[in-house]
Parts: sequence; structure tokens; C-alpha cells
Amino acid sequence: MIARRYGPKKRRTVVVDGETFDVVEGASGSIYKWVSGPNPDYGFTTRCIKHTLTVSDRGTVPPPHEMTEDHERKIRDFLQMIDPETGFITDD
Repeated sequence: MIARRYGPKKRRTVVVDGETFDVVEGASGSIYKWVSGPNPDYGFTTRCIKHTLTVSDRGTVPPPHEMTEDHERKIRDFLQMIDPETGFITDD
């Protein structure tokens, strides 16, 4: 059986509640850059356990709409932590 790792990094733009993020998906996680935010290059990253797919289990990869919903949830969680005055995560 042939094994393969997730392919090259995938880039997409995700807009959540009027805020725009550039998202780069890779095998080890995603990088979220808040492009509409007040602080250049501010954002967050997520990590995941590397997973090797085989030809027989390709169907286990979530469809794109589920991946987008996951990105939206993570972005909303991030935005809830932001101090509106500073544009950075609060210390609370």
C-alpha cells in the first residue's frame, strides 16, 4: 500500500464576522494571519499531530466545508480574546 503525507501547504482567505484572515494549512497545523486587524502580521497558529494517509483511507479527510467551519470556529475563539482597544489578546 502506498503512503503519502498531506500535500503542499494550502492557502486560503477566510472572512469571519467582517474580519479577514489569510490561512496557510500545512501538515503540522495552520497559520492564521489577521490581515484586517490593527496590528500587522498579528494572528495565531494551531498545531496538529502529523498523520499519514494511505490510499485506502483517503476518504477520512474532512470535506472542504468542514475544514472551513473549523477555521471559522478557531478564528471566532481568537477574536473573543482580543482587547478592542489594543487589538492584542487580553491579559485577563
